[in-house]
Amino acid sequence: MKLKSYLSFIAALICGAPYANGATVGVTIRDPYYFTPTNIVIRPMDRVVWTNLGSRAHDVTSSSSPRLWTSPNLTVGATYGFTFTNVGYYPYFCLQHRIVGPRQTGTVTVVNISLASVTKTDTNTQFEVRGGRQGLRAVVEAGGALGTVTPIATNIFPASGTLRFTNNAPPVTSRFYRARVIP
Repeated sequence: MKLKSYLSFIAALICGAPYANGATVGVTIRDPYYFTPTNIVIRPMDRVVWTNLGSRAHDVTSSSSPRLWTSPNLTVGATYGFTFTNVGYYPYFCLQHRIVGPRQTGTVTVVNISLASVTKTDTNTQFEVRGGRQGLRAVVEAGGALGTVTPIATNIFPASGTLRFTNNAPPVTSRFYRARVIP
């Protein structure tokens, strides 16, 4: 029985590992001057695709110096995509609308979290959620199968980027844990 429980946890760890073909995350550009969602959290190798649903041209420009990316002017309905390969914090803005009205800004945070330091007893399960960024929230989910996990805790990452999680429910033979990071 302990082997089955251990394998269940390992399966959750594998699902949290970096992967070669990342997900695609959509952000829309809208008027007057905003991105939605404004702040997103993704994993390495995920691609962000911005779609201009506003009534005028916009762009998407990295705030870093030198610029990590600068899209062309996106006419209504046009898209621009960028694949993030490195963990980090990436603020961006619309270069065309950096002065008029409210600043049109957004952020992409790339994290590579993992679950580690697993300890199981008869009364609880403990582990660490590693790789977060201070201020972001980790949602820990658990369930009897990966497709049926539900949130059981939400915590804010400290400066160290590591959270210690304790599930005081008695361990079950088939328990999957997963952690998601949200802004």
